[in-house]
Amino acid sequence: MPEALLADAIGLDVTLENGVRAPTVAEYWFGEGVGASPFALVTLGAEVGCGLIVDGRLVTGAN
Repeated sequence: MPEALLADAIGLDVTLENGVRAPTVAEYWFGEGVGASPFALVTLGAEVGCGLIVDGRLVTGAN
């Protein structure tokens, strides 16, 4: 797993996320989403993406 290789190399716990879920968590912790529940982040660019936090947890799944 890439996480394990990176964690071994730098000596820290590592979690890898995709390009929309990571900024969703960052905004929830430090930005516009602080204190919001639920919270959604929509990204527009070459593709459209959406990250969702419900009850303080990032929603993940196959789709």
